[in-house]
Amino acid sequence: MLSIMPSDLYVSAKNINIAESAPSRGTNDVLSKEIYVSDIFELLQALDNTSPWGKIFLKNDINMSGVTLVIKKSVVIDLNGHSIFVDKNSGGIVIESKYSADKKKIIREYSSDYTWNENKHKVEKPFFGGDGYNLTIVDYEERNEYNDDLYVMIKNGSVTHEEGGNGSDGEPGTWLKCSGKNGETPSAPITLNSGVLSLSNMKVMGGNGGQGGNGSHYPWPHLPFSGGCGADGGDGGNGGSAISVKRREAKLIIDKNSQISAGLPGSGGKYGEPSSEYWFYKSKPGVNGKRGKINPNIEYKYKK
Repeated sequence: MLSIMPSDLYVSAKNINIAESAPSRGTNDVLSKEIYVSDIFELLQALDNTSPWGKIFLKNDINMSGVTLVIKKSVVIDLNGHSIFVDKNSGGIVIESKYSADKKKIIREYSSDYTWNENKHKVEKPFFGGDGYNLTIVDYEERNEYNDDLYVMIKNGSVTHEEGGNGSDGEPGTWLKCSGKNGETPSAPITLNSGVLSLSNMKVMGGNGGQGGNGSHYPWPHLPFSGGCGADGGDGGNGGSAISVKRREAKLIIDKNSQISAGLPGSGGKYGEPSSEYWFYKSKPGVNGKRGKINPNIEYKYKK
């Protein structure tokens, strides 16, 4: 398992001391009482009901069960020695507080040469022209503003991501489905979009990449004296990062008792053997799939 210590990390532009970076609470801020939760649905409800700076404790391990947990307010989540398991159908834990700004109503007029394509959800000019009616499209233009005053602490436990799905093996005797499919690359179990995320006494582990599917073989019907060539194996999925930081303004704090690890890359699938059915010439085998790539433990989605 790959791991890095906090000394190897930089937090945004510089290292931040937890005691110095935690925002102070004003006299009007009141801590909510402690809330204990047993599953993902109780955790969702607790996040909705707790006041800012509330404390939530886990009573046991929690499976995300395909749910994406979006944290929009300052809160302390104490895993209390337990684990949160992020499955591949879940978007994981997302720290994000945002709102729409500068929302504008846009009205666009089009001549009768244009029509609205419902499937593509856009205006287009068909080859044979429109339907003879003028077209008016009402749309809205807006941008997102992020609240970077958000402060979230997660402590005393682990967050792990399920490994990516394996690629399926190729189907023998087919033209388009004989190669092995690529293994999946898991997304990060924690995504930081805005504010400050502080991890204390935590293990955060990305998922392993899925294995590439094995190749089969495909026929050559126009050359019956030769067998079918082997198809290629699928590539292995990349190892999943543990944490993804989307914006430069967001800050990540990791204490010395925490461990952040990316998942391991998946292996490539085996090449397909050529068909054993031939008259005179045996054809070539396929090519093995490539091993997945090693992703960083913490992936910064912006250019530094």
